[in-house]
Amino acid sequence: MTTTSLQNELFYNHLKENSVEEIISNKKATFKFINEFNSLCDSYTMCKINVLEKKNNNIIYYDISYDYTHYNHTNKEQTPSSHPFPFPPHPNIHGTEISKNIATEQMIKVLLMSFDDIIKISGTTTPQRYKSNIMRCIDILCN
Repeated sequence: MTTTSLQNELFYNHLKENSVEEIISNKKATFKFINEFNSLCDSYTMCKINVLEKKNNNIIYYDISYDYTHYNHTNKEQTPSSHPFPFPPHPNIHGTEISKNIATEQMIKVLLMSFDDIIKISGTTTPQRYKSNIMRCIDILCN
């Protein structure tokens, strides 16, 4: 863990311990991720996304959690290729907290969008890949 990430973690822990946390909103969505590179593969991953918008000491942030269920996946030792984070390591694979700002507000909006809506904005990137990229960006920007 880097010094900056340790400082951020200590800061957010301090906020949680010394204040009243308020939940502003709770949004949920579920998506089916498939292996886009092998159409013969019948394994897939269902990803439930839960986004809590919280306020603590006048700081607004998102508490994001991911819950995965893998179907028709035979190799339990390996992350399925249908998983949104197929290549480890990802310390925040099950979620993270991220400050609310104009950039993260739009990321959360896209994170919860249906694949049908994402296809309208994703250009040549598949909606599934676009959503996975948003998840990785959130992972990179986490508190």
